[in-house]
Amino acid sequence: MLAPERKPLLHSVKLTQARALSPLFDEAVLEEHPVLITRHGRERAVLASRDAIARVLAPYQLHVDVIPEDEGGFTLWVRELEIGASAATLAEARRDLLAVVRSYVRDYHQQFSFYRHLADMAAKEPYVLRLSLAQDDAELAQVLFGPASTSPEPMPTSNTDAA
Repeated sequence: MLAPERKPLLHSVKLTQARALSPLFDEAVLEEHPVLITRHGRERAVLASRDAIARVLAPYQLHVDVIPEDEGGFTLWVRELEIGASAATLAEARRDLLAVVRSYVRDYHQQFSFYRHLADMAAKEPYVLRLSLAQDDAELAQVLFGPASTSPEPMPTSNTDAA
């Protein structure tokens, strides 16, 4: 039987070494090799590229339901976050939903020290992190409404699972 090894499987550096961040940044971002940074042997952080994190979070797909209202207009509902927006037109509902999602993500990060202790809110963390990686509204719309969506304008669809 092999003796257990206590070395991390990732390239690991101490925080004092990580202060020379440029080579570690190149390793994590350009080479896409995550780097484990430790402090006092017990506190750990991982430096990883945005693209690598996006790939890891890719399975956390968001589902936006389009609900036509009896009185006219539309409600869009993000199942995983349990939030939505309503407006007279689908395009307006999409724009409003983008604003609601941006606000939700900001609030989630501000309240994270509390939310992480609530099972239902903690379960939303991967979705929030995935949305947080969006660099602009076009990318946020793509995460919410699918790859064919690069703007908050409506796409023709017969599927109630995509807005």
